[in-house]
Amino acid sequence: MLYFEDNFPNWLSGVNFKKLVTFTNGISVTGGNTSLGTVNSSLNVVAETANATLTAAQSGTLFLFNVAAGATLTLPAAAVGLTYGFAVQTSITSNSAKVTVGSSNGFLIGAVQSAASSGGATDQWVGNGSSHISVTQNCTTTGGLQGSYFTVTCIYAGSTPLWLVDGELIGSGTLATPFATT
Repeated sequence: MLYFEDNFPNWLSGVNFKKLVTFTNGISVTGGNTSLGTVNSSLNVVAETANATLTAAQSGTLFLFNVAAGATLTLPAAAVGLTYGFAVQTSITSNSAKVTVGSSNGFLIGAVQSAASSGGATDQWVGNGSSHISVTQNCTTTGGLQGSYFTVTCIYAGSTPLWLVDGELIGSGTLATPFATT
């Protein structure tokens, strides 16, 4: 258990912030009449070392690109609410780390920010929702260095599904968009 004292700014001096925090199979915060309940702290994490087609049952999973030669992960049929996370655990040195909706499963919208590993250079890239079907990291200009990550969530599953992308990529050289039409 952890116990927090009232070490807050003066403008909060009249508020009692003493709380008991219990870590069990989740996180429970209680004190006085305040209860935030229990938070599930488990996350399914899968290290990918080869090309794969994801399933709806894997929604909520964080997929780690864990092979220097890269891999292509294809999203399943669109269904609103499906969410997948992707992170580069092993920097890509050949080919690419690619996530695609496939040829008839909609388009990508949203944005990712890229930063150069050497510092300084940053840029933001936007999925256009009409021709972008993949996020492709090549380990240089479009990301793919260790620590790059993004999420993809299906927000519309009608005749032209839309997948929302959000994340931070780490690359090198002159940064370029990771959004691609193939």
